[in-house]
Amino acid sequence: MTTTTVPPDNYVHLGDCIAYMKTLPDKCVDFVCTDPPYGIDFGYDQHDDNFEGWKKLMAACIPEWLRISRGPIIFPGGNHQGRVWLFQNYPPLWTLCWYKGSPGHRAAVGFNDWEMLFVMGEKIFRNAHDHFYAKPTDGHIDWHPCPKSIEYAKKLISTYSNEGDLVFDPFGGSGTTFLAAAQGNRRYLGCEMSPAYHEKILARLALETSQGKLF
Repeated sequence: MTTTTVPPDNYVHLGDCIAYMKTLPDKCVDFVCTDPPYGIDFGYDQHDDNFEGWKKLMAACIPEWLRISRGPIIFPGGNHQGRVWLFQNYPPLWTLCWYKGSPGHRAAVGFNDWEMLFVMGEKIFRNAHDHFYAKPTDGHIDWHPCPKSIEYAKKLISTYSNEGDLVFDPFGGSGTTFLAAAQGNRRYLGCEMSPAYHEKILARLALETSQGKLF
């Protein structure tokens, strides 16, 4: 059962994202921009990143994202096996190509130089190309196994939301989505289940705020 309470601005909830999303009203966020676990046994602090668990997680999250978002939903589709499963069970409205250059990651046929992003939700059309370049990571976040770069988050947020919009990320991770949203004059809302990551996210946001880089 959902609540009619207006979701807070610039807030990162500590706890399970599925339970938290169930407290949010319908169509209360403008853009779901997130980076779920990949189901490939990454060493997360509080999450067992196995493929069967990933499928259950996606099956629980995607209906909630579709319910709470009045705008686009964009997320990486995991590995090839995960993308096949998503196309079979939750086919996207569209896909995007995130070109990374040559990060050195190997794939079945060679190097994995690009990644497919799934696009769902409403009002997805933008006057934009279906591919973009952004480096994979900024390199200085050494406390999270899979941090996205601020360039990556800014590209998506600037293209698929407007200033003043509420950007939602249920998998806070290293906090990059929240940071990019704030730097782009958007509001943010999200979750992180790991107390250690949550503490690091708040510290990262506080540092940027103290340096006058946010809002």
